[in-house]
Amino acid sequence: MLVALVIAMLWVGAGAAAARPAPLSPAPSQAGAAASPGCETFFPSPYEVCGAILEKYKALGGPQSFLLLPKSNEMPTPDGVGAFSEFVGGNIYWSPRTNAHPVAHDFLTKWGQYGYEAGFMRYPTTDEIVLGDGISRRQEFEGASIYFSFATGAHEVHGLIRQAWIDLGAEASFLGFPTSDEQDTPPQHKPWGSRESQFQTGVVTADLTNNSTHIGNWSIYPAPTRAGLTRTTPAADYLPALRAQDLPRTAVPTDRAVEAGNGCPAGTTDYSKINKTEWNCESVTEDQSFYGVILRKGEARGARIDDDSGATASTAGFGRLHAGEDHNVGPHTIQLIAQDSSYCSPLGYLDRCSYTMAFHFDKEYIDSITVVVQQHADTEGRSPDSHDLGVVTAFCRIGDPADHRTGYCRDDIPPPFNGGKNH
Repeated sequence: MLVALVIAMLWVGAGAAAARPAPLSPAPSQAGAAASPGCETFFPSPYEVCGAILEKYKALGGPQSFLLLPKSNEMPTPDGVGAFSEFVGGNIYWSPRTNAHPVAHDFLTKWGQYGYEAGFMRYPTTDEIVLGDGISRRQEFEGASIYFSFATGAHEVHGLIRQAWIDLGAEASFLGFPTSDEQDTPPQHKPWGSRESQFQTGVVTADLTNNSTHIGNWSIYPAPTRAGLTRTTPAADYLPALRAQDLPRTAVPTDRAVEAGNGCPAGTTDYSKINKTEWNCESVTEDQSFYGVILRKGEARGARIDDDSGATASTAGFGRLHAGEDHNVGPHTIQLIAQDSSYCSPLGYLDRCSYTMAFHFDKEYIDSITVVVQQHADTEGRSPDSHDLGVVTAFCRIGDPADHRTGYCRDDIPPPFNGGKNH
C-alpha cells in the first residue's frame, strides 16, 4: 500500500516542477537491474541519477530532500554542453563551468520564461540562498539573479541595473525587492534610460548608450538637496532626511484630535440622511507624527441640496469620493501617503495642511501625489460634527509640486503610489 502511494505521488507530483522541452529521457532501468556505473536508483523510482548530479542530489538529502524522487534519467541539455535530471520537486542542472545546482519551484518557472540555459541567464551558479529575513531567497545564474519574496514573487535582475541595486544594498536597501523583471522604460522615464526594473519603492533605469544608471523613487517633498545620484552614493543619502519634529505644522486641539488606535471618532459613522452620509468617517490613518487623519466618504464634484434646509449649495468636493472620482487617487494610496510622509506641511488656509510624496530621478521631479487635510472642524459650518474634516482631497501633480500643475493620476506611476491599483 505504501509503495503504491509513493508511486502515485511520483507521477501526480510531476507537475510540481516547471516542464521544459528536452530530448526524450532514456528508458528507465528495469526493476531489479543493476544501475549503470557511477549511477544509482532510488526505489520505487526506476530512474538513474548519475555523476555530479548524483553527488548534489545525495548532498541535499536525496529522496528526503525537497526534490523527492527522480522522474527522469540524466539528459543532455539542448545546447550540448550540460546535463540535467528531473525530480518531482525540481531539477538539477550541471555544466562544466558551473557544476551541479538544483533549480525548483518559482525559480525554475522564472528561469524557464527566458529559455533556461539557452537564454541570457545561462546556467545556475548557486543553489537557492536564504536571505536575511530567513524566508526570502535568491539564486544566482551566469547572466542574472532571481530574487523571491512572498510579497513580490520571483523576478530577475541583471546587468547594470543589478549592479546598481546591489551597490545600494540589494533587498536590504530602501528600494526593497524587485517587483518586475527588466523591461522597457515608460515614456516619462526615457530621459534616464531605455530599460528599467521596478522595486517596492522605486525604479532603477539603465542608459545602455553610456552605461549609466539612475534611481527613481518616492520621497517626502521637498526632498533634501543632494548631489547627483550615482551608484557609489551611500544608501543613506537617498533616504528622506526630514522628520516631523523638524518642521512647523498646525497644532491640533486635543479635544478634536483622534487618539491612536480608536479609529473613527464616536458619532461620525452613523449619518443616514441622504446629504449627510457624505460626512461618515470610513477610516483613520495615524501619520508618523501620531496625528489621526480622517478619511470620510465625501461627495463628488457638483451641486447638492441640503436635506434639512432644502437650500442648494455648490461644492468642489471632498473626501474619498472626490479624490477617487475626480483624481483617481484610491483610499489605500491616501493611507500610504499619510503614513509615509513624516509631516503635514501647513497651507495657511482653513487650518489645512498637505502630505506630499514626490517621485524623482536624481533632483528632477516627475510626478507627485498630495493629500490635503483639514485639521479642524469645518469653520464654514458645513461639517455636522466638531471633529476634523480630515482628507479634503488628494491629487497628482506633473513635474515639480511647486509648479501646481494638477494632473490626473496615471496608471504608469510606479507602485505603490498609483491610485491604489496595485492593492
